[in-house]
This record gives sequence, C-alpha cells and structure tokens, in this order.
Amino acid sequence: MGKIWIVLLSGGAAVILFLLFLFVGQRDEQSTKPAAAETSKTVETAKATTAVKETAKNVEKGKPTLKKKDKRPKRKMSAEEKNEYMKSHTFDFSKSSEEKIEVLETYADFGDPGIVEFLNKALDDKDPEVRLKAIEILSDMEQGVIPQSEIITLIDKAVLDDKDDIRLAAIEIISQIEIKGAQEVLAKAIDDKAEDVRSAAFDGLDYQDPEGKNMVLSKGINSSFKDVRESVINNITMNASHDGVNILIEGLKSDDKDFKSEVKETLEFLIDQKFESYEEAKKWWEGNRDRYDEDLFEKDEK
Repeated sequence: MGKIWIVLLSGGAAVILFLLFLFVGQRDEQSTKPAAAETSKTVETAKATTAVKETAKNVEKGKPTLKKKDKRPKRKMSAEEKNEYMKSHTFDFSKSSEEKIEVLETYADFGDPGIVEFLNKALDDKDPEVRLKAIEILSDMEQGVIPQSEIITLIDKAVLDDKDDIRLAAIEIISQIEIKGAQEVLAKAIDDKAEDVRSAAFDGLDYQDPEGKNMVLSKGINSSFKDVRESVINNITMNASHDGVNILIEGLKSDDKDFKSEVKETLEFLIDQKFESYEEAKKWWEGNRDRYDEDLFEKDEK
C-alpha cells in the first residue's frame, strides 16, 4: 500500500512538473510578444515616417501628392488578329453599355491611337457609366499613344458634362499625367459649380507654363467663389513673383471687404508695403518693382 502511494505521489509530482513547464513556457512566449509587437510597431512607424517625408517633399516642390495610376498594359495580339477584331468591333450607340465599354477597353489594351474617335463618341453617350469609363481609360492610357493636344480636347469636352464625378475625373487627368498647355480648360474648371472640380483645377496649375498659370490666376482673383479667390492667394504666396503681385493688386478692385483685407495683408507680407486702394498699389508697384528680384526679395543697394 505504501508503495502504491509513493507511485501515485511520484505520478502527481510528474503532472505538477509538467504543468509548471507549460506555465513557464507560456510566460516566456507572452514575454516575447510585446517585444515582437514593439519591433513591428517600429517598422510601421519607420514606413509611415518615410511616407510623410515623401509627401512633404512633394508639397515643398509645389507638386500635388496624387498617386499616379498604373498605365494600362498593351494587349498582346498579332496584327492579323487585331485587324480582324477592329473590323468587327466598333463603337456603336445602338449597342448595350456593356458592349460599348468592352470595345473601349479592348482598343485601349491595343494601345491604338484610333481609340480617340471612340472616346469622343463615348463622351456623348447617354449612359454616364460609359462617359466615365471613357475618362478613366483616357487617364490610364500609356503616355504617347494619344497626343496631349487631343487629350486636352477630350477633357475640354468632358468638363461640360452634367455629372460632377465625370467633370472631376476629367480635370484630375491634367495633374495625374502632367498635361501642359491646358490653361484654357483649367480656366473653365475654376468656375465649375462643384468645389471638388474647382480644387482639382488648381492641382493642374503646377504643370502649366508661367504664362498659362498666370492667365488662370488672373481670372480667379475676382471669382464669385470664395474658395477660388483664396486658392489664388495661396498659390501666389507659395510661388512669389512679380506677376503674382500684379494679380494680387487686381484683387483690390473687389467689393468684398474681407477679401480685400486679405489681399492687402498678402501684399504686405510679400513686399512689405501697405496699400489702401487699387490705384495707390498699382502706382507704387509700377515705380518700385525693380527694387525686388524675381522671388520678391529686395535687392541689395549698391
């Protein structure tokens, strides 16, 4: 009987030791989790910091931070197969929306410049989904397939669409693929009824030459939309120039007292001068602009 109890006790001790081993093992595993989590957190923080720095660089350069889309790859097909498809598939208004979209996507996959004709027709389609698809394809096309002048013509047509999302998608193309020479389209867009479209137009300004950019800003300085007027001031403040001062002075013609005060404050910030009227500012600037370099820093007196 005594031997049995010893065996039982021995077995019990073994169980206890086994349980203790499991407990200690779990403690060790748990103790490593915070360290692993901390390491993961550090990695994620580093990634986030890098992303913030990249965004900051873009902002510092005055460039929009919109992510560029991956360009549509060209579909691999023999010349004979391609010609056969193009003969039997055209953009026809009598077809269903699904069929028309399929034709647009296939021609886009071909990377064929002939798609311009179909995109132009698609922008007249009664179905908004077809019209939006045309703009999405235009944005995704590999650069060089369609000349920028023809892209601008298509965008110019799309900004007259009655759907806000289509007009927005069209204007966003300008900054997404860095289209130059689009100032006329942007000048229309800053008068759009939708604020998102007006805002997107200012993103596109970064890719216009100084003359084109100033044309849009000159139109916007006395816009009926407060957000447009403020965007003009912000743009000129971030990109100080003689032309910017000329545009700001035009803002002193405004009947909006608050906006007029904002223009005065901006002029004082840029050239350290206070003005009470448009006439005073214009006269002073004409006689003193040579005191400032291109970035509006006063030149050293010799």
